[in-house]
Amino acid sequence: MNSVQNPAYHAGMEARFAVASRHSRMVRVLRVAVPAAVILAMAAIIAVSIFNPFRMLLPKLPVDIGNLVVSGSRITMESPHLSGYTPDQRPYEVWAKTATQDVTAPDHVDLKTLRAKVLMADHTTMVTLDAGNNLTTLFASYLIPTAMDVPDVRPVVVESGEGKGPFNARGIGEPPTGPPLAAVASAIRDAAGVRLLELPMTPERVFRALEARRKEKGSGEP
Repeated sequence: MNSVQNPAYHAGMEARFAVASRHSRMVRVLRVAVPAAVILAMAAIIAVSIFNPFRMLLPKLPVDIGNLVVSGSRITMESPHLSGYTPDQRPYEVWAKTATQDVTAPDHVDLKTLRAKVLMADHTTMVTLDAGNNLTTLFASYLIPTAMDVPDVRPVVVESGEGKGPFNARGIGEPPTGPPLAAVASAIRDAAGVRLLELPMTPERVFRALEARRKEKGSGEP
């Protein structure tokens, strides 16, 4: 048993009293600080909702967030509008019906009914997209890049060591040119019931093949 005359006992008791005293002071401070912080937060929310000190700042921002709806951890912005410039100084604008973001996934935003407008690289053509559909569908309003717009190309021959091609090069563009034609012919065969054996597979040739099949079946009937 520790004696009250033991110096170590007195030192231990003093340390315990010091810890208890600090805890009591912290409790007293928190009893005042927590309600005060809640009251200040509520006052700030009410002040912002009434006076709206950001109403002069928001029009100057490149983002128009429209109306905000908060549901749980998801924030939905109605009719958001974003505008700015690409790294090569081409202007763009993006609109959406709604933009929804979960605060638990800050890197992901769901956009619905997207509409966008961007200046193309030629700096003369503006392309407009509505819900993913290209609205600039006429060559009169969309200039096709010509040979003058193509950047300089420096061909590099990659040797494969097989020795089956010029300069021991291996072809990479020729293999995929054959299968797509057969795939299109098979698709026409599945859809129309006739197989075309000539290129190009135009609508006129499909029609003639259908007529030939109809006459062939008609001639075989008694």
